[in-house]
Amino acid sequence: MSETFVKSFTTRHVLPRLLATSLLSSLAGCALLNSPKPVPTSPKVSSPETLYNNGIDALQARRFSVAASQFETLQQNYPYSGYIANAQLMQGYAYYLQNKYPEAVQQLNRFISLHPTSTDAAYAYYLRACAFMSRLPMCGAISKARSNPWTHLKKS
Repeated sequence: MSETFVKSFTTRHVLPRLLATSLLSSLAGCALLNSPKPVPTSPKVSSPETLYNNGIDALQARRFSVAASQFETLQQNYPYSGYIANAQLMQGYAYYLQNKYPEAVQQLNRFISLHPTSTDAAYAYYLRACAFMSRLPMCGAISKARSNPWTHLKKS
């Protein structure tokens, strides 16, 4: 009787514990074999001063799309920076110089609504009016003629 008791005790208590221990150790071994996945890092964004200066440099180099993207990056990543008001105005100007008049008007409206008492608000209104006028077919021809009034004269 004692022999049957020992067999049944071993089968009921020791065998399940042995199986559980071997299962857990094999799962732990699998975890050790997997290499840790690299954590994706966020892209490095320059400082607000660098983004603003890059945008101004791009405007001076007549790379208007680069300038607009620099000002947009500045606005998205540093919304409380001291450069935001100027970046909004300059982005509107860059759009205007690219002949993207709807985008220019939208950006200038944003500037005017956020900074109505700014000293640059008058310039924003002027630039927005220029963008509206440039969208009209007749005014576009007039502005081209005003830029070079001697084009209509024949050379003698």
